[in-house]
Amino acid sequence: MKKQFIKISAALLALITTTTAFNSINANAKTVDYKRTPKEYAAKTITKNKTWANRLNKDGYTFRIKNNPMAYEDSFSKNIKGNQLVHYSNKDTKQFAQKNINFKVNHIWSYKNGLAANIVSQSGKINGWIGYTSIYNKQISNKKFKDLMKIENKICDQSEDLTFYKYEGKNIHAKKISKLNTSINKNLKDAQKAADRLTGNDEKLAKQSIKETKTFIKNSDIRNLPTLLVGRM
Repeated sequence: MKKQFIKISAALLALITTTTAFNSINANAKTVDYKRTPKEYAAKTITKNKTWANRLNKDGYTFRIKNNPMAYEDSFSKNIKGNQLVHYSNKDTKQFAQKNINFKVNHIWSYKNGLAANIVSQSGKINGWIGYTSIYNKQISNKKFKDLMKIENKICDQSEDLTFYKYEGKNIHAKKISKLNTSINKNLKDAQKAADRLTGNDEKLAKQSIKETKTFIKNSDIRNLPTLLVGRM
């Protein structure tokens, strides 16, 4: 089991190091020399984001692949042979995206700023690793969540600005920080109103999203991004 983990880690290190948190994986399996990947080093440096993955996993088959070749080119790996990743063809990945096939997130591994998600379709026939920024939450097309997601996106933008200003210095940006906090609080109230207009499971999901948004306000790390907003980058 340990040897298999090291092999997987080595292959994923080769995959993950070709992406960043803001760009998709674009490595070509034919040009990357996976055999030269330092296996022990890979096993020690790849981080398994269990808590993050478990949170997304609870939402079930709600994620899809972005219908944009620039997002997934040569990046969806269906299995591992030895210590090499074997990719789905771009043609297949394009079909998965265009058919709006729903996926569930099982794992998220990271290396430095690179992120890869292990996803599986509801049928179980399509599964593998893909760049985290290549997937998005299907609820983006759900008109019921349109208002809520618009507000939460705005809050997340403000929260990232807030983090930046605090990092540079609270005294330097005191007025900007105060103004942002006031605006964020107002937007949270608007988000709650949008959630209150929903019913049943939609309302439950909306309230959970607001709770996640509040966490993001406190720490605007990508790991805390609300599930509804996955793919917003």
